[in-house]
Amino acid sequence: MYDFSPEEIRTIVRNYLGTDSDDFVVVSSSLAAHSSSKVGFMGDHRNLVVEFRRAADSPRVESKSFFLKTLPARDTSANAPDLVADGGLFDHEAEFFNRVAPLLKQSLREATGDDDDDDFCPRCYLANREILVLEDLRDRGYAMLESKLFGIGELEAAARALARLHASGLLADLRGQRPLHELYPRAFAEVLFTDAAIRFKRLDLAADLIETLAVKLGRDPSRVRSAVHRGFAVAYRWRDDDDDDDRRMKRCVTHGDPWPNNMLVKTGSSEDGEAPTRVCLVDFQLCRYGPRTIDLAELVYLSTRRETREAHESHLLEVYHRELTRCLGPADANDKPSLEDVRDEYEELRLTAMYLALVYLPVICIDERIMSSYTAQEINDRIVFRRSNDEIVKIYESDPVYAARIDDVLGEYIDYLERIDLPAEYEPIALPDDDDQRQQ
Repeated sequence: MYDFSPEEIRTIVRNYLGTDSDDFVVVSSSLAAHSSSKVGFMGDHRNLVVEFRRAADSPRVESKSFFLKTLPARDTSANAPDLVADGGLFDHEAEFFNRVAPLLKQSLREATGDDDDDDFCPRCYLANREILVLEDLRDRGYAMLESKLFGIGELEAAARALARLHASGLLADLRGQRPLHELYPRAFAEVLFTDAAIRFKRLDLAADLIETLAVKLGRDPSRVRSAVHRGFAVAYRWRDDDDDDDRRMKRCVTHGDPWPNNMLVKTGSSEDGEAPTRVCLVDFQLCRYGPRTIDLAELVYLSTRRETREAHESHLLEVYHRELTRCLGPADANDKPSLEDVRDEYEELRLTAMYLALVYLPVICIDERIMSSYTAQEINDRIVFRRSNDEIVKIYESDPVYAARIDDVLGEYIDYLERIDLPAEYEPIALPDDDDQRQQ
């Protein structure tokens, strides 16, 4: 566990109070449990509780609880800590909160006049490559929903939050002389769509699983491997896309991991009772610079059933576009995409979004009861960072609810491949050293 220095605790309190003064006095600090269950895979979550006086002569001692995210313990897995620490995920997220988020919040506030109390991400009080200290969003009424399936109210709130994030990035790019990803490349380092994913055959592992489950569902798996490689290739190539000037929808800051656990919901009163009003985005470890509607498409496939998608997908794009346009208010008309632009890009990225959903769902949909039967190391080595699909298939065969959740997207995936008549043949992505070897 991270050992805070006295000065780090003082920095946290100073940032929380929003003061440059050192008049306050720290009385104590301690750690407490954040949740009774594991809520993430890329870090350990706790609460940091600090007691302090606002002035040395003040008799009143205040207590404030902060959300603390730390590196996963080194002994939990042979793979996970190396990916998170040595792979730079914490450095990545710290750079986002230290450098990028303040610019995004400022750009959005100046454009809309909105109070940044409810924009799109939590306040950060300290961030480095080992820890993140954020506000505990529960203090403002936000909560992680128990269900991992969103209704239309939650979907609309999440779409608006993503629109605020994307708009803030576009506005910040317009204000600066260089785009954010050039100024702060560490904040947008690609984590998933990398050479390593190809070299270590992560695509083939995903394709193997999807093909196996398609057969169990009684569907034709012949197009799956081609679809996996093509869906991955779309995202892989946007990393070095220099054609933004030719695109109606320019790339921007995107969240990269928009599943329900990363969408905290705040409900408010309405005539119909309790209705979702706002969503705050958390966990920016996979933040990237890319096409904006990949976030929206991922959200839809990771948080809904097919009947919800078919009934509300078009409406959701309208909700997203409306909020994006509102937030881009002062921008030039040429920088505001039309609803048709949004629809076109969303459709262009559908194959990639379904691929991502079928990579994530087998991990995030495992029942808590089943997950609790594994040790931390088993979770990482057999499920999250697995080298084989055996454990996933075993859970699929033993848990009908889990299987149904995956089959919901898998069935639509196969239907989509058949509808567009996707060729079963594909051209693998050639890595630079592969080209060198061919020339030799």
